Amino acid sequence: MEIAAISDKMRGFTFVREVLLDIEPLTGDYALRLVLFEAPRANARCVTAKFEAVSRLSISDFGGGWTQLMYLAVEDVSADQWDRVRYRVQDLEHERISFLCLRIDVSDPMPSTALH
Repeated sequence: MEIAAISDKMRGFTFVREVLLDIEPLTGDYALRLVLFEAPRANARCVTAKFEAVSRLSISDFGGGWTQLMYLAVEDVSADQWDRVRYRVQDLEHERISFLCLRIDVSDPMPSTALH
């Protein structure tokens, strides 16, 4: 998925509903899933962002109410030629999350009722 498409799909979805970190037992790769809402209300639309082969994960200042990622930036760092790294993802506004990853997939916006 191209950076412009990733950014377009996540634009306006700033409220964190879910953060899930899981490991693929066969490869040892971590996968991160973020579910982001457009507003903290029951009928708000959401997107699910999936990041594969996550490394250098840093999370801070989450909790105590709704956590917002105001500007989640995606940068292509493949020119640096790091092993199993193509993207750097970081919250530029408050530095609440940052990590490197190999692949990114973002769902089309959907009603929050479609999650469960």
